[in-house]
Amino acid sequence: MRRLTVSLLTAVFLVLFVFDVPPPRAVAITSTGSSDEKNPVQQDTPAEPTSARSSGKKTSHNHAAQEESSKKESSRKKSNKKKRRKKRKKTTRKKRSSTKNGKKKRHTRKKAKRGTKTTKKRRALKAKASRSKRSATPKVVQLPAEGRHPAAKILELASQLRGRLVRIDSSRIRDLKIDISAAVADSEVTLEELKVLLAVYRVYLFDHTDPEKGDVLIASTNPRWVARKPRYTHVIDVAPGYFDRVLQIIDVKLSNYNAQKPTGEERAVATPARGTAKILLRAGAKPILDQCEALAREASRADPKRPRMYAYIGRFRLVGELRDSVLAKLSVAEQAQARFVVRDWGNQLLYRAPPDIGSKITDLLERFDRRSKSQPTQRLR
Repeated sequence: MRRLTVSLLTAVFLVLFVFDVPPPRAVAITSTGSSDEKNPVQQDTPAEPTSARSSGKKTSHNHAAQEESSKKESSRKKSNKKKRRKKRKKTTRKKRSSTKNGKKKRHTRKKAKRGTKTTKKRRALKAKASRSKRSATPKVVQLPAEGRHPAAKILELASQLRGRLVRIDSSRIRDLKIDISAAVADSEVTLEELKVLLAVYRVYLFDHTDPEKGDVLIASTNPRWVARKPRYTHVIDVAPGYFDRVLQIIDVKLSNYNAQKPTGEERAVATPARGTAKILLRAGAKPILDQCEALAREASRADPKRPRMYAYIGRFRLVGELRDSVLAKLSVAEQAQARFVVRDWGNQLLYRAPPDIGSKITDLLERFDRRSKSQPTQRLR
């Protein structure tokens, strides 16, 4: 019997160990009623196999690994953001340290960009205006009615067709009358046809760009008209006493300019008028006239280092002795710039020297012209 009981117990134990049968759950009983009415006994659920348990463990392990990897990625992103912020701060500090005022630089850059934008806009507007001007100029115009008409009226039609102002080069054109016959009266003509009509009366049209007035249409009686070389004149008023000096300086300047002037330009000439103290200049360029004006202005000024005449009357000593004592105190260069003259009467000394040396000589004379103890109180005369 003992053996039988032992074998049965071992068999039960093995069955329980293999199938893993859970123990029976307790029934929850409330205080108000029985367990059968309100909280029935929960039925025992069948045991899960071992394979399901192992898969559940694996899924929980995978979830934990994913959470760890997401945490690592978030921490890595945060660290990268911090590094980027530090780099930006460093770069801004370097820029501010390199320039005293970084805002000003940025402002100037923006201004420059705006300036380039505005220049581009202006160019575009100018191009647009020129296009509109070209498109605005008509291709044909209507001739006036039959009869005699002044040439200026026909030239106005040419200016409309060309889109330029007409400049009449000859006085004969102003008095000219053009006959419009019945065959061409009130008819539409182009610019070429109008040129042919004007050429019958020996009036020729030429395109020209004037430096002051811009693009113009020249009406001339010369079929081989060529633009004249520019010529400029200027009159210089010279101060009295400096005429010869100014004229000499201007002559030297103009001779040097004519030797190096560009080919095709007119020679620069100076014409003096001594009676009116004026110099008339004529040249093919304006800058040389301005330079001559500046030279004349500088030459007409009084030289501040020009020698002047001084006089000194000795009070207690002879001016000859004073002169010797003053020369002993002057340097060799100062002695060369000073001239002394002792007058025969009046104990008077005349000397000529530049202002700085003259003031120095005056101070020395006053210092040396002292009365000695042995000398009488009466002054020298």
